[in-house]
Amino acid sequence: MSEQMSKHDQVLLTLVMNLQGSVMVQLGKLADPATGKMARSLDGARYVIDVLEMLQTKCRAETHPEIVTMLDRVVMELQLNYTDEVKKGGDEPEPPVAEDAGDSAKSTPDEPAPEAQA
Repeated sequence: MSEQMSKHDQVLLTLVMNLQGSVMVQLGKLADPATGKMARSLDGARYVIDVLEMLQTKCRAETHPEIVTMLDRVVMELQLNYTDEVKKGGDEPEPPVAEDAGDSAKSTPDEPAPEAQA
């Protein structure tokens, strides 16, 4: 960054990044770091996006220009992701896509391998 950021600018930057991660978890785009599970809460995501929009408006005049630019980008990115998730419907995240069609024949921890089921 071209100018030295104030302590408050650094705290704001950290807050925005934390809120961004929270929204991505609530949109079902990232696993919840506390549980490792995917979950979706569109209402929660919408609320946090609204908080970021408020910060964007209220902080514009007295905030480091690079943070304002980053905040604008984050809000736009989250709004686009939110719209994408709303179009999908429901509050359940999309199931992960299997990497290989042959994976279905492999065993899981709860069931034996297909060859052992004779």
